[in-house]
Amino acid sequence: MINLGIRDNLAIGDVLSIQQAGGSMVDEVERSRMTLQQRFRTMFKRDQMQMPGKEIGTLLVYKTFEQMSYAVIISSTEPATLNNLVVSP
Repeated sequence: MINLGIRDNLAIGDVLSIQQAGGSMVDEVERSRMTLQQRFRTMFKRDQMQMPGKEIGTLLVYKTFEQMSYAVIISSTEPATLNNLVVSP
């Protein structure tokens, strides 16, 4: 089951990529350009960049509804888990 459906322009037969969420890291280059006052403001907020995810498989949509769809995993290099991202390849 995926949380995309007809309202997201998903159709039967669409092939999607399954991705693990990437890690996040602090942008030290951007932080080095900040003034001391800006650094203190962001110290506790820890502005982080989201790194790209890793593709772990593909799936085929076989039944769509308004807000969700059913799909079957065609190939996978690692087990798919709850909250994996599903994107257009």
